[in-house]
Amino acid sequence: MKGLVLRTYKEQPSLEKRFSTKKSVLKVAPMFLKTPQPVEAMLCLYVIALMLISLIERRIRLQMQEQQIERLPLRPAGMQTKKPTWRTIMDSFHGVHLATIERSGKVVQTTLKGLSDLRKQVLELLQVPITTYADLGDGWWQFALE
Repeated sequence: MKGLVLRTYKEQPSLEKRFSTKKSVLKVAPMFLKTPQPVEAMLCLYVIALMLISLIERRIRLQMQEQQIERLPLRPAGMQTKKPTWRTIMDSFHGVHLATIERSGKVVQTTLKGLSDLRKQVLELLQVPITTYADLGDGWWQFALE
């Protein structure tokens, strides 16, 4: 029993850090909810978002280990990191955008701008098909259903 309490106490900083993600990376702001159901729903969404962030970080780190990649230049000014976080991954995609040209309500051309070799490598490590990322448009969320 004593060992369990000590182990749980020692894991507290990593848990606290994960929940700080809620305010910093997810940019959660105060909300005024009047009944318990919306509060429960919001907490559920936050937990799902934190789980997704954790899984993304885990996948890229495992893939880096598997491919024997020691560091990636994801930090500002190309600084290297051994353990990419959601923030460094997300920030590394700043400046990537999808341009769509429409005529008479019909998409004529779609172009993805800013997808550098490093960003392609990150997508590969995350096992996200680059074609899926490059073909974003209406219904982009349906790629997982195919």
